[in-house]
Amino acid sequence: CLVGSEMCIRDRSGTMGGSSGAGDRGDTGSGRGCTVSECSAGLCVPDFETTPEHCGSCGVVCPSEQCDAGYCTPSTLAFVTDVRRIDAAGGWAFVSSGDGNVTRLGPRGAKARTVVVSVEGTPITRADESSLYVYSSDVLGRYSHAGELLDDLYVEPEGENVQGPGGFLLADGRMFWTQRWSGDGLEDHLVSVATSGGDYIVHGVTENRISPLAVVAGQLYFKEAQLSDLVGRGPISGAFGTQIEVLIADGDRDIRRIRVSDTGIYFIEPFSRGSHALVNVSLDGGTATTLTTLDSLIGVGGGMALGSDSVYWLSLIHI
Repeated sequence: CLVGSEMCIRDRSGTMGGSSGAGDRGDTGSGRGCTVSECSAGLCVPDFETTPEHCGSCGVVCPSEQCDAGYCTPSTLAFVTDVRRIDAAGGWAFVSSGDGNVTRLGPRGAKARTVVVSVEGTPITRADESSLYVYSSDVLGRYSHAGELLDDLYVEPEGENVQGPGGFLLADGRMFWTQRWSGDGLEDHLVSVATSGGDYIVHGVTENRISPLAVVAGQLYFKEAQLSDLVGRGPISGAFGTQIEVLIADGDRDIRRIRVSDTGIYFIEPFSRGSHALVNVSLDGGTATTLTTLDSLIGVGGGMALGSDSVYWLSLIHI
């Protein structure tokens, strides 16, 4: 039976668990007789398999202070039940759960705090450096990180939505999602509204429902909602839907979670019986690189998020 969800963190590079950055750290180096500059110059050779200040390579510092076989041991932050999604921004991680609550967590063990309480249904959340965005019961609201409702950005017209919104994305000061209205048949519209408020705009129409992932250099990256192995992109300047480029379309892949940054595409897929792999692909597609393997199952829904220099994920604990 499912008894909880363990929240973990690993640096995006896979072997890194909170990089200290490149360059000369001087006397703020390893603290175990080898500074970053000395390590980089080959003047000392730490054990990259076990040294938490040089885990996998010079200057890679593990937040958990534990390095095992060149990988940082993930840091457990908290236990939250019935987790549906995790977002990270402003030094916080926000976890939404099936009971309608949104919980705020700090990456260094700060006390967990419920900031949005018992909204109707399961909240769909996104967060940026200053605000938390929560969609529930056909209303998209903007909250402070402390949970204060600031304003309603979008209210769904009564009776117009024939299928629940798909794949909310926060990017470039706008919230993007797909919307299917009455009278539109099976066509989905890519819609967005500014985080400062105002009218929504329609960027284009797609035949199949998509989940927006990221906007990079004017291109919207998306995952096909019905196909677990198809990832593509298209321009958001009015031609979306007519200039789609497929980046990943491998029938042998089973992509469970996927996130996109300005440097690459990250996703989780089964690795072997009972384990999964954290994988990276460039923004233009191409060869996939496995960053690390995970022994536990990955949380449902939005069970992975990208911070400024780390990958967060949810690990389900079973008995």
